[in-house]
Amino acid sequence: MELNKKSLINTVKIISILLICFLGFRLRLQNYSSVPRPGDSSDEYANAWSGLGLIELGVPIGWSYLESDSYQPIHRYINVDNIYQTGTAHGNPFYLHIPWFDHPPGMGILTGGFAYLKGARVLEDATTVLIRKPMVYLGALNILLLFLIGYLYFNYKTGIIAALIYSVSPLIVVANRLPQAENAFIPLFLISTIFIKLFQNKSNYIYLFFSALIAGVGIWFKIPALMITASGFLLILYSSPVQFKKRFKPAIIFTLISISFGVIPLLVYGLALNPQAFFQVLFFHAQRTYGIGISAFYQLLNQSKITGSFSITDGWLICGWLSWLILLVKNKNNYQKCLISAPVFVCLIFFLFLGSESYGWYIYPFFPWLILSLAVMFNFLDDINIISALSILISIPIQILLPKLGVTNIFPHFTSFWRFIYTLYLFFVCLTYLSSNKTLIKIQKILIYVLFILGVFLSIKYSLVISPETWPSVN
Repeated sequence: MELNKKSLINTVKIISILLICFLGFRLRLQNYSSVPRPGDSSDEYANAWSGLGLIELGVPIGWSYLESDSYQPIHRYINVDNIYQTGTAHGNPFYLHIPWFDHPPGMGILTGGFAYLKGARVLEDATTVLIRKPMVYLGALNILLLFLIGYLYFNYKTGIIAALIYSVSPLIVVANRLPQAENAFIPLFLISTIFIKLFQNKSNYIYLFFSALIAGVGIWFKIPALMITASGFLLILYSSPVQFKKRFKPAIIFTLISISFGVIPLLVYGLALNPQAFFQVLFFHAQRTYGIGISAFYQLLNQSKITGSFSITDGWLICGWLSWLILLVKNKNNYQKCLISAPVFVCLIFFLFLGSESYGWYIYPFFPWLILSLAVMFNFLDDINIISALSILISIPIQILLPKLGVTNIFPHFTSFWRFIYTLYLFFVCLTYLSSNKTLIKIQKILIYVLFILGVFLSIKYSLVISPETWPSVN
């Protein structure tokens, strides 16, 4: 009887995470080819064209404003997705480079290869209907991978909460549709982290080897994917109770394999096609001017960008940042603290050093780790300080979403009613904190989960509201 009960519980758990993944997949699939608007980020075309060029001609083709002495750009009006009629191209031609070295070939092979399998043969064929489809699947995969990280490093509750938030967060839902390199190496980031945990649990170097290889593959998509290697190095070094000497050796092995497997094939690729142009483009990227210092960091916290010009204010990510800061102080488990702190610190370093606040996709690698931080907060509901903090944090997504949904005439009357309810709620939070009454604390815990469910529901509604017609007004 006990065995059947346990089996039933495990079955329910498995079905729950599969349903959450399916929910996330459906939300990402909704209007995936038209939101964001085709042409809002022309990089998605450049990546796909480079893949088509490699497959059909053996050389990458893509648009770029970078200059090279090795070749002259070809000016072409490529009316993919009718971008000249919709105005997103602003009437400007594409500056085609052959070969194209703005980014490594991984993203092009993924999206261009998928488009080729679906019948694309010329550049105009690489429409968003084709090139965004793989990203929808990867976005759904991220939900499962984030669950596994939460489960392996913490517990089932952490994993399921993180997966649910990640699946419905409006900003993440829309951002996951774009064929940007960050969206391709994020699942590699998560898989590599999972293999690191398996290595630590089983002391089997095959897991370390796979983790390093996967981290190296990330570099084939974009050089900033070196953050996977940097994060993995720190996790191996500090997220295990094993003696430091025993941790240092696998950390070095991981780093060497990862960098070798990522950098060497990339160098061979560039040297084989056009060494002069390859190194000129690398040098140009090294000289580009990026936002630095406090202004870039402020925009990272303040602006939830999807592309360079469009953003969605997402309360879940605001909660994630605040939760991350709280956990840095609260969590006394150094090994769990390392998982929370290391990836975000590494992403922050790469964002400030290699990224640029003017483009939305540079913040994408933060998403899973910030959502995980918020989910971890639910493990500390025996602490009145965390209860009070989480009570306020969990209401932030609701506070942001209600006015937006009111504007779209879905919940116009409830928005005003919520102000009164929320005032009473804050008074109750204050009363619970000051009195530390056990009954009030139990009620407060229940209210946290009620608000969490409400926030998830509103996020789903808001994600469904975003359409080509409402897209400009929802930002």
